[in-house]
Amino acid sequence: KPPATPAPAPTQPGRDNTTIITERVSTVEGVEDARVIVLSRIALIALDLRPDIPLSQVKIIKSEAASRAKDLPEIDEVLVTANPGLFEEVVKILEGDAPLERLEYIYESIRDQNL
Repeated sequence: KPPATPAPAPTQPGRDNTTIITERVSTVEGVEDARVIVLSRIALIALDLRPDIPLSQVKIIKSEAASRAKDLPEIDEVLVTANPGLFEEVVKILEGDAPLERLEYIYESIRDQNL
């Protein structure tokens, strides 16, 4: 009996999707910086917009950013914020300066904004 073939090493689709989404949303007109956290099948996208962007354009930019993440097969839900405070929270989490528990607050805050 031949030896069992070892299972392939698990891939890290979360990191791949994070990179893909970050690259895609960073090219949206008006976006200066974007930070993305992928948790399971949810993408949290925090945008830092140019200061000259009129409020009337913010929702359009957020919708465009969301549409660039929604077509990934591993992503079921996309939440986008352009709130500067939430952007800073996401940066702190990604840099290890804030506890991961803050993600629940960020998720609920973005979800409640009703993209």
